[in-house]
Amino acid sequence: MVSKNKSRRPKLVPSDIASDNKVTNSEDRVTNGEVEAMDYEHVNGENDMDTDTDAADTEAGSADHEVNAETGAADPEEDAEPEGDADLSLCDASFSAADSVPTSGHTRVSRCTEGVEQFLEAVRLHGERGNEFDFEESVGILTLEEMCALWVSLKEYTTTSVLGLVGGVDGDTDQYLEVVTGVVMVAKLCISLPLVQGDRCPPALLETMVLLHSVLPSMTNDKLTNTVCLLLESWYTLELPDRDSLTSNCLVSLLTRSLSSQGTKADVKRIWNLHQTVLGFRLGESEQFRTQLVSTIGSTLYLNCPEGVRWLVFLFSISPDLVSRLHKQVKTSLPLLASSKSACAGLGDVYHKAWLASGGQFRTRIEQDCIQDLMFRGVLASRGKGGLAVAVLRVLTVLHKQKRSPSTQSMLSRLYEPILWRHLKVANSMVRLNACELFLSCYPVEDQELSREERDNCLEMQHTTMMNLVRDENPTVRCAAISGVCGVLASYWLLIPSDTINQVVGMLIKESVWDSSSARVRLVTLSGIKSLLTSPHSHVYLKAVLPRLADCLHDTNEGVRGAMLDLLLAVKGVRSIKFWNICSLEHLLARLEVDKPFICRRIVKLLFNSYFPPDQSDEVKLERCIHLVQSNRAASRRFYQYSGEMLDVPGAVQLMVAILTSVKIWVKSKMEGRQVDTDGEDKENTGKKRRKLYNSSMMSDDTDSSMSMSNDMSNQSSTVLENTTVNNGEANAEEEAVEVDEDHPFNDPVVVGGILDIVCVLWMVRNRDLSQQENEQYRAVLEKKAGRWLTLFFKYFKGSPVCGTVVYLASFLSERMVAPVASYCLARVKGEEGWKTHVDCLCNWRRGDSLLELVTQGIKAGLGKGKVAKGVRFVETESKDVQLKLAVKLLEYLINHHANRTILMAKNRPMLEECLELCLSVQEVIEDKLAFSNEKEDTSNIKDLAQVVALAGQLTVLLQTDTALARLLELLAWAEIELVPVVVGPSEANTSHISRTRDQVSLCETVLSTLCSLSTTCLSLGLSDPEFTLKVLDWAVQLLHTGGAGQVGGV
Repeated sequence: MVSKNKSRRPKLVPSDIASDNKVTNSEDRVTNGEVEAMDYEHVNGENDMDTDTDAADTEAGSADHEVNAETGAADPEEDAEPEGDADLSLCDASFSAADSVPTSGHTRVSRCTEGVEQFLEAVRLHGERGNEFDFEESVGILTLEEMCALWVSLKEYTTTSVLGLVGGVDGDTDQYLEVVTGVVMVAKLCISLPLVQGDRCPPALLETMVLLHSVLPSMTNDKLTNTVCLLLESWYTLELPDRDSLTSNCLVSLLTRSLSSQGTKADVKRIWNLHQTVLGFRLGESEQFRTQLVSTIGSTLYLNCPEGVRWLVFLFSISPDLVSRLHKQVKTSLPLLASSKSACAGLGDVYHKAWLASGGQFRTRIEQDCIQDLMFRGVLASRGKGGLAVAVLRVLTVLHKQKRSPSTQSMLSRLYEPILWRHLKVANSMVRLNACELFLSCYPVEDQELSREERDNCLEMQHTTMMNLVRDENPTVRCAAISGVCGVLASYWLLIPSDTINQVVGMLIKESVWDSSSARVRLVTLSGIKSLLTSPHSHVYLKAVLPRLADCLHDTNEGVRGAMLDLLLAVKGVRSIKFWNICSLEHLLARLEVDKPFICRRIVKLLFNSYFPPDQSDEVKLERCIHLVQSNRAASRRFYQYSGEMLDVPGAVQLMVAILTSVKIWVKSKMEGRQVDTDGEDKENTGKKRRKLYNSSMMSDDTDSSMSMSNDMSNQSSTVLENTTVNNGEANAEEEAVEVDEDHPFNDPVVVGGILDIVCVLWMVRNRDLSQQENEQYRAVLEKKAGRWLTLFFKYFKGSPVCGTVVYLASFLSERMVAPVASYCLARVKGEEGWKTHVDCLCNWRRGDSLLELVTQGIKAGLGKGKVAKGVRFVETESKDVQLKLAVKLLEYLINHHANRTILMAKNRPMLEECLELCLSVQEVIEDKLAFSNEKEDTSNIKDLAQVVALAGQLTVLLQTDTALARLLELLAWAEIELVPVVVGPSEANTSHISRTRDQVSLCETVLSTLCSLSTTCLSLGLSDPEFTLKVLDWAVQLLHTGGAGQVGGV
């Protein structure tokens, strides 16, 4: 057994087994004989070390001895003695059994030479996590001869497997793939060892690398191809023998992979690491490889990666012919790159770096064939979809940004000279636009090699060109010119002559901003002036000219108004310029009152810190609030509507409570003042002193336990109005009588109503947030304060214009807290003024049943459907027509109001169903009116009857969605039978025509017009199906034929 092992594995020695860490750490069984053998080995190893030291003095040139001296192992040739044989037999004693498993990694590696099965077994064990065998540790202890012997066997395995993979040999493809993968894995571990570096690399290992490199293009497995490429890249990086000849196929494979949809930036980095190998190719003989190289410049993967940019710059230095081919590929790929700003910027970076690194013929080619060709094509390129003008501009902008480099600036000036100036004056507006963008992006176009005088003349000519472009006849060119010129002024304010600045800014302020032919020009002008503020040196100059733009705030175009507000917001950040000196507060509030939401939000953002200073006390905030109401009440409501979106819940609640508290104090003072005047008007008031109107203790009347919710509410500062004083001393249990000056702002009902409007607006904006669980304490405080004080307000303001605001504010509370107010609303619903507010309040209190009861009673009375009830009853004083008008008015408002409609649909659906049935019964009433001609009959309710028909259609769509179309078709069929014959005059086709009164014809025409509008609404909302649409069209055509010109408007 021992001799057999020695004949197969001549390089295996006992000392290697003893030196393996896995033997000492394994949990396998160890016999006493093996332990004695290990001890003997240890002693014998020390003697061998001495022998090796003596031998090193005489045989210093032996390579095998050098390796063994480094690892501390004994020389196998010198240990070939009787005791060595005894050691081998002792070590192999544990492998005498047929079913034994080797425990040494060295032994496992040595057995890989016995056959491919043993090698695959070792590879599988290496891949198992729980197994202790590791190829990396095992190959590290091999000697050079053992390494050579190992690779002789691995080369044979690889040759057979590779031939099988590429189709030369039949066999198990999976096994071939596993063998090649294992060989590649072992090769990676071996090539990093010092043992195989330089001339000591095993020949079989080199031959294996050559074999893998040669078959790389024929491999179809992507994973295996990538693994082999990684091995060859490592071979190249470690500078092993023949490294340049072993990377050509690897580079081709990586280029193919990177240009496919599976390419990654990691592939580009790997290609860049092999870029020097390109110099070894003969590009003229390999057209496929040359095409791959050229294709890389059209790939966004390369242009968006730093290594890819360096790779492309390197390609520009290979040959002049390749430079031309690369630029040709750029022109082909530019339409695909146009959508990627980063790719265009990367392409510009490639051109600039390639130009900097080039010289001689290469630089000439890059300048004339590449950069100047791009300039020419950029001027003449088309715009819009599929156009290249924007893409070329993005590429050249990268070069324009390098103007700090004198050589780059001179190059750009020299190349633009024969192209730019003449194309700025051509008749084609699109060419002028392209040239204008390139010119203003490259400004100043200055050749540093010219004299100072020549450069000044060139700049003067450019300034004249800029002013001509601002006055171009084409609005699009003017927009581009204004935007570019303002950018130039912002960047070079100190370098441009003051006369030029005066002329340019004068044209902008006096001409462009008032351009009536194009709103776009006005908008771009304001945006350009805003960009001038980025230059701190322009602030003093602009402070004097910006007030001339005040009227732009009222421009007819909303975009221009938005640009003006953006300018004011930019001015707000400049200390030396005040925005209210440009546009007065009155103008801003006027726009806030009537403008669109996005404009209002900008105005609120502009004025927010002025009217709601976050670092000021409640007193200051309330004073600003009163001032805003006095200035423009409608604008104040919209201001706090959009301010509520920016305020947090504690801040909004604090402001609302402060307003209510101040009004409460003023109301109490006025009521107590009336009482004093009633008791004795003739008393002298000479000893009267001014007393406190408000202090912080009044914020918590009696003992409000809820006020302990947070520091924000418990530590609220005092809110004091104008002409009042604050006494922060002791708080009396009872509020004393207060004297209020005649010029107090709350003496004006408009002011009181305005600030209460603000409370309504803030509560409405923040109602959803207040309903959240985390804000329950804030809501409790607000409701408790408002519930106690609103009853007082209602008593005082009842009958005044402020009453409507107080009533609506009370609707945010529960009905039981403000019961008198709720009763008042129900009584005022029948009034002619302010009834909508009362209806909204009742809906908020979920009193829709009371409103719908009025509606049903009115419709029944108007249509004559009411029955006389037995017992005591109240007789309505209004006539039937008045009741019908009221019912129609209420029902129409409830249905058309989104919030009210939602509440009624959720809470009062059965009553709405009843209203629908009553409205549908109007058909019988109309039929009765058409059946008899009574000249004395009252026809004042014709419009009301038609409106009832419309309400029936609306309620049908809302309540009976599934059958709505069928019900509407029934209405149309009824109209065709009952109404259309009435409006048809006598004719040859209609000999049985019955004469109708004018009121009957008017009733039919009104109802038909209503049905037309209802059908049109259904079609516009997309509620109809094709069948309904077809029937409606047939009905409309028939109506036109029979009704004549009188029904054209309705149809």
